Amino acid sequence: LGKLDAIVCALWVESDVRKGTHSSAKLMMPTSTETRVIRASAVRSFLVEPIARDVYAILGGEHPNAAFIVSNEGVLVIDARPTVQDTKELRDAIRSITDAPITHLVWTHGHRANSAVARTLGAPVIVSQRRCRAFIEERGDAPGEIERLLDGVIESREAHALLPNLTFDREIDLHWGGRHILIANYGRGHTAGDLILHIPSERLLITGDLVQNNVTPFAGDGYLEQWTQTLTRLSKLSANVALPGRGGLLTGDEVGQTLRETSEYLGVLRHAVQDVVEREGTLADAVQFAHQMLAPQFGHWDRFHRQLAYNVGRAYEEVSGSHPRKWSESRRWHLMEELGADDAQHS
Repeated sequence: LGKLDAIVCALWVESDVRKGTHSSAKLMMPTSTETRVIRASAVRSFLVEPIARDVYAILGGEHPNAAFIVSNEGVLVIDARPTVQDTKELRDAIRSITDAPITHLVWTHGHRANSAVARTLGAPVIVSQRRCRAFIEERGDAPGEIERLLDGVIESREAHALLPNLTFDREIDLHWGGRHILIANYGRGHTAGDLILHIPSERLLITGDLVQNNVTPFAGDGYLEQWTQTLTRLSKLSANVALPGRGGLLTGDEVGQTLRETSEYLGVLRHAVQDVVEREGTLADAVQFAHQMLAPQFGHWDRFHRQLAYNVGRAYEEVSGSHPRKWSESRRWHLMEELGADDAQHS
């Protein structure tokens, strides 16, 4: 297959089939120096790893990362898990560490929002950036195309969205459990309504999907030019530990390096597509040229081919002056047709 054929075929891959899942695990309280494997289902597992005092990362394997923070006032969960069953396992993992109630659920962006998951956790306070709530209101809580496209999650979603009940524009200073937690929006990026969590005393940053570690970001709902500006602002926080939306934990110099690499990817992507648009090239031309420009530096990233057509499609819209549009099965078909993939399912 040629490069374009390989990219088109990647659109048909509903989820990455990962090899080598853990064959056995038991639920135990993590110590400050230990990481425990927590069984999430018959075919998945996730890691619970302490990353700061009373802060635990949920390293998601084939699914996105999440986290929770424990205090004597309760438990704050960031992004939870993509299905109800996985969320029940997360709840059990939290219960193995503390009996404190789950009081807050924070959605870092609209792709993560899931009413059934929120009800399973039972947190009375659901936090998001204001535009994230609008995103959920606009797109609803029906079976999520983004989750299906990115993670193979096909579980039914509730007909009526359980919307965030605490929203903000710029930031919330949360003084909770004896420490300061900054929940903030540093600008548009992966979506219009991303937020990050920053714990200054620990130099810890939780980024959501604004940043991923050796995983190609999904930019289909993104604002590429503003995203690079947002990453520059995040770099000024001088975090020493960062939990990305996907991939392993970042420490030390890895934090700044990954922020720079993500920004470089987005910049090369946008400039490549802009060059094709200015030459009045087609979307297929843009995909091939973007691949040529990106592959030498970023082709080893997980999901590189799988995300490329979506990301080029969004960049093509952005340089043409359009805002992101809702992803759907029909839109995916339209994208493939534009790439000349009428019979892509037979490739």
